Amino acid sequence: GLTLEQCFFGDTMRRDAIERAFQRISEAASKLGELGPQLVPNQPWGDIRGIGNFLRHDYDGIIHGLLWKTIQTDFGPLRAACTVAIASLSEED
Repeated sequence: GLTLEQCFFGDTMRRDAIERAFQRISEAASKLGELGPQLVPNQPWGDIRGIGNFLRHDYDGIIHGLLWKTIQTDFGPLRAACTVAIASLSEED
């Protein structure tokens, strides 16, 4: 796998893409509103929504190590939980 240095310091295009992915996830969480916690409970929805604003407005204060930790520890469980929620919605149709 890639290291923190490779993702954030060795390749500005990759760093920008990662930051943009965080923004898109944040925007999607905001659009879900209260439906997000109902469909996928036990996730830090306030933090998920808030990271987009932070990345857009405080880009000089970005702590890339924290983003990296989030990728390593939180994205897998969030993705798995969202996949289950989407599948359950598809079954209802």
